[in-house]
Amino acid sequence: MDASDSVKDVHNRMPLILKPEAHEEWLDSENKEPAKIEELMKTKYVKELKRYPVSKRVNRVENNLKECIEPLQGIGDSGSPESGLKKAWEKAYDGISRPGT
Repeated sequence: MDASDSVKDVHNRMPLILKPEAHEEWLDSENKEPAKIEELMKTKYVKELKRYPVSKRVNRVENNLKECIEPLQGIGDSGSPESGLKKAWEKAYDGISRPGT
């Protein structure tokens, strides 16, 4: 699916993430009606995602720690994780074409 505004500067596509109230119907093996499945895909998905910088520890598979998904503090001008995300992205990918570009 096309990326929402919250992630389109990272990539032009995003996964379909269903809302919890749609899980049971999505997993119902008796549901074989394409129209019902299509309706779920069009109306019961998460449109916007929240993102924030995390520790570089996340890059190593052996680091199965909660700290890997905790927001980094003190990133950017205002100290909020979101304020430095664009700068962090640009620094990490300086001179490298980004996905979808």
